[in-house]
Amino acid sequence: MKQKKLLMVTPWLRFVRKAKEEGFYFIALWDKRTKGNIFLPEIAKLADELYVFDVNNFDRLESMIESIHTREPLDYIYHLGLEENMLQTYAIAEKYGCAINSSQAISVLNDKYRMRTLLQAHGISTVRFQLVEKLQAVPQMGEEFGFPLVLKPTQLSGSRGVCLCHHQEDVRRWMELMETYQHEGPFLMEEYLHGPEVSVETVTVEGQHHVIGITDKIKTPPPLFVEVGHIHPSQLPMEQQAQIREMVVRFLTAADYRFGPAHTELILTPEGPKIVESQARLGGDRIPKLVHLSTGIELESAIFKGIKGIHPPASTMNGVAMIKYFQWKPGTIQNIEGIDAVQELPYVVHIECTLRPGDVVPEIRDSASRYGYMIVLAKSYEEAIEQIDTAMSMIRVTFEEQA
Repeated sequence: MKQKKLLMVTPWLRFVRKAKEEGFYFIALWDKRTKGNIFLPEIAKLADELYVFDVNNFDRLESMIESIHTREPLDYIYHLGLEENMLQTYAIAEKYGCAINSSQAISVLNDKYRMRTLLQAHGISTVRFQLVEKLQAVPQMGEEFGFPLVLKPTQLSGSRGVCLCHHQEDVRRWMELMETYQHEGPFLMEEYLHGPEVSVETVTVEGQHHVIGITDKIKTPPPLFVEVGHIHPSQLPMEQQAQIREMVVRFLTAADYRFGPAHTELILTPEGPKIVESQARLGGDRIPKLVHLSTGIELESAIFKGIKGIHPPASTMNGVAMIKYFQWKPGTIQNIEGIDAVQELPYVVHIECTLRPGDVVPEIRDSASRYGYMIVLAKSYEEAIEQIDTAMSMIRVTFEEQA
């Protein structure tokens, strides 16, 4: 049987591995500017073809894909990486008849305003919202919308720019943050939704949406709501979980999402669950690792099996997996002790820290500013909390004295 040819734009190394395990002829288009260039040598070994260039030059991206497709037709063009060039990749895939999803479906999942508009049209998880095209228009429109309100860029990810504002002074500080991101808009203005937050991890195959599980979130307090921990599976009552699952399936069906993973976030308000946002990719923050540990389902493998029409397996509950990010006080680090000892604990799956003596602990204002985490696997939720607290207490950070 002839190998199916799969081209992916900016594929992570683990995706290349899983695609090759499933027998695809794999072509990787890699962005020369990405921070992930450390993985290029390994990708080059695994991929059948590798091209490195500025993939955000969309004319160049299309001409490269056209050249490859003309030489020998591709079966699939796929994207599971950063949203900044995902939609353009799907538009090109449609043009050459190799799309796994429509660009329309991808735009609905990845663009917060398009998602809100779709949900409102279908009467799913409706909330009050307003689109703001330009940064400088936010103060006046915020006054008209009414406080408190939540501001968020429609197309940024990783908790960047999501902020609760109670008054104009909060808006002013948020605008300063947006200037550091060099982001001018558009933005979404939404009513403030109160309640705990979860994410739903799904894999869709041939239009059938498989809810793999629900993940509980731990977030920093307002105004920024940065994710600093996740627990899988969710500890919510089963009746509430069923309501969440049904809502996410309705949303993905309304979006006409036909294939692949989706990571959909919801807030559990007193009026019921409300969808916050979604992305046409796997969840970040090592959530796929938590899912694999607790259910036995390897999401990356499920994706590439799904391209071949194979649906995900049933889960086998193996316990409760939890990730927790470090939240140290500000200051210049003098020494870090205890990480090696923590790694030896039988219930600690992984621990990672990017800071070293002499580094300054940054303020956590989005996912990119976090600097380390640990993952544990326990028999129960209570045991996971106890284990992570014990392990965290073993890490001792001393700081340089201020002159």
